[in-house]
Amino acid sequence: MKKYFLILVVLSLIGQKMPAQNLGIVFEENSSWSKAVKKAKAENKLIFVNCYSARSAPSKQLASQVFTQDKVGEFFNLHFVNVGYDMEKDADGKARLQSWGITSLPTLIFVDPATENPVGKLVGAGDARWLIEGAKMVLDPSKRIDALAARYNSGEREEGFLMSFIKALSQAGMTAQVQQVVKEWLESLPLDKLATKQVWLIIMQYENDPLSKTLLAVRDNISRFYAIPLENQRAMVDAKLAGAVVKTAMDFAMSPNLASYSQQRYNDFVDYVSQMPNNQGKAVASVWLNTSLLSRKGDWRQMLLVMRTVESEKILPQEIYGQYFVFFLKSLAQVKEKKEAVAEGLKWMDELIAKEQGETMSAYQMKASLYAGKASLWHELGKEGEMNKAQTEMVKYMELAKKSSSIVPANTRQEAGKAVLNYEERENVPIVKATINGHTYSFLFDTCAGYTCVSDRLVNAEQLPYQQTGNTIEGIKGSLQMATISELMLGGLTVKDQKAAVMSQQNQTFVALGVDGIIGVPIINNFVVSINAKNKTIVLGNEPENTIAQWDTLRFSGYNHPLLAIKVKGKDELYDVPALFDTGNGTKTIALPSAQGFKEWTDAGVIGNVENGQGFNALMINGIVKTTDKLYRGGLKELHIGGAAFQDLPIMTGGTGYLLMPFKITSLGEITLDYPRKRFHFAPYTDATVWKGDNRPVYTGVDNGVMKVAAVWGDEVAKQLEAGDTITAIGDKILHNLPVNAPNIDVLINQIKVTTVSVMDSKGVAKQLPAKLFLSKQ
Repeated sequence: MKKYFLILVVLSLIGQKMPAQNLGIVFEENSSWSKAVKKAKAENKLIFVNCYSARSAPSKQLASQVFTQDKVGEFFNLHFVNVGYDMEKDADGKARLQSWGITSLPTLIFVDPATENPVGKLVGAGDARWLIEGAKMVLDPSKRIDALAARYNSGEREEGFLMSFIKALSQAGMTAQVQQVVKEWLESLPLDKLATKQVWLIIMQYENDPLSKTLLAVRDNISRFYAIPLENQRAMVDAKLAGAVVKTAMDFAMSPNLASYSQQRYNDFVDYVSQMPNNQGKAVASVWLNTSLLSRKGDWRQMLLVMRTVESEKILPQEIYGQYFVFFLKSLAQVKEKKEAVAEGLKWMDELIAKEQGETMSAYQMKASLYAGKASLWHELGKEGEMNKAQTEMVKYMELAKKSSSIVPANTRQEAGKAVLNYEERENVPIVKATINGHTYSFLFDTCAGYTCVSDRLVNAEQLPYQQTGNTIEGIKGSLQMATISELMLGGLTVKDQKAAVMSQQNQTFVALGVDGIIGVPIINNFVVSINAKNKTIVLGNEPENTIAQWDTLRFSGYNHPLLAIKVKGKDELYDVPALFDTGNGTKTIALPSAQGFKEWTDAGVIGNVENGQGFNALMINGIVKTTDKLYRGGLKELHIGGAAFQDLPIMTGGTGYLLMPFKITSLGEITLDYPRKRFHFAPYTDATVWKGDNRPVYTGVDNGVMKVAAVWGDEVAKQLEAGDTITAIGDKILHNLPVNAPNIDVLINQIKVTTVSVMDSKGVAKQLPAKLFLSKQ
């Protein structure tokens, strides 16, 4: 059966207005979209549209350093009608932001005026050569994405063509399509072609599913892949297979309720693991799967026995043992015999702490993990005093581990005592600019990222040295690779010899935010960090402003994430609560760890206007996806932070071990985190306004290009939909090959203006529902 690759090129095209100049690109002044189309038709030219933001550093870089060059102006003025729109201000730009699918700025679009459809796209900022080469591809109709897609759909699979097609899709930011093309190509290749140097490098970069046809071929013909003439190839093949298996096991263990969960896939994976030769990959995967099964059954006694065996026999590598230990110990607080289970867990941790007498980095890290586990369990029992004691010990051993580490901490240098970073808000989280080897990249500034991370694309572009570790961590597919950045520039700050985890450019966070990396704990926690949402700046320094007189206590979670000392108001009193401040969380709602906790807070008068939901909510902390399948949402009646109090803040059930404060909280006041001195300051804005909570009746997400129902709210909707149902069409528009950052279904309905939505449930039964069921009630 002929297989078609369908590409929906829905691109937003915008451009930057600049006064006409003698040098560089001449942009149309005060040109409306209709005038640009009319002129392009008259001159028989394509339209070049620069979609930019006045606040975006890469947009400014293009405008001042690339568009102004003679060779760029000569080429573009000859071949295109050039227009530009500030996507945040200009009416023509704002009107097309959603329909054209702009997800990051700058985005450069090439449009055919006859159809007003895009025929090419470049995402981000590059140099003059990058821009001209991209434009030349568009001028050649045979090299445009639509033409390449047509050749692909007609069955062309020549290797050189596929490489060109993948490159064009990557430049256009069409990551889901890149993944699909690569997967289909790899699965079509015979073994002789798979086991070659060039194709193996593609497998290493893109394929991370142990049950895929490609990795099954590697497993079943492993000697052929060992023989590929690359350095350390045998170890690389083993690490690839083991990393894929362990990562998949951890996904199933820690995220069993995700909409993408498939019982058949789980069964197939268990069979795969059982047939593996006895090696560390099999042992580690089996540990995660078996412990998870016991945890879900509520058999906590047997689970603790298994965990004791894992600890005594050192089955898990140190890099993931802490995650395993803390994750499953927290589940003791969810069983029926909660007090007995938690007491047994605390007893065991005390035994382990007493036994761990070494003075090495690993011993200190183990003690820090143990005390983090104790703090979490004491928190679940409401024993805040004991929790604080455990956290104090945890911080002590984390500091000792840092001092004894054989890895030299990043050296830093500041030119003027501090570095001021202008940030751009994408998907409600801060994106900053960092420079490596003179090239500027976008990074997520994430206070809860355990690693500083970079994309494999950045590593290749800058030729950064990296090392394959053979280990795995949550949030990174396959075995962990660590790159070394000799100098990373953040404003006036230079970070030297920084170690960074290498992540695929196809990582969902990178795709959704349009970034090439994450600034995480290893860098952030060395400084005093001030976040000002009014100015959209993040300031890094060694000393806080001397005008700050009042400070509150800053503690740390087991992963060295910031915990703010706040208070919430109940019926009769104020309660002290540690709150995890996560700048990488863009949910715009405070999250409470468990459904049980939500109920208890509601009974205590802390939360009001409660609504029940069904499905799951997923949050990622330190690369670990935390999920809850019993949902509530409502309003936090009164939250006290610093000297300020705020009423009716949105709150819902979330999957973290602490009350979670999203980045949105910075809209209420300036936050200063003094990491070296373990304190923080909150200065409320005089015009601060609490934002409205999310009242959408249906949450959706995208899994492998397919839109899934993640959660439903209210009895009326719950009668028609369940989490895991598939949205197959909106009106007569079939949904397929969707990007991971596709908007929620209500946004699509309002864009397309339809009256019906087609749905298929988990049993394959199709039905058509009224579109108004998915829309918020006014």
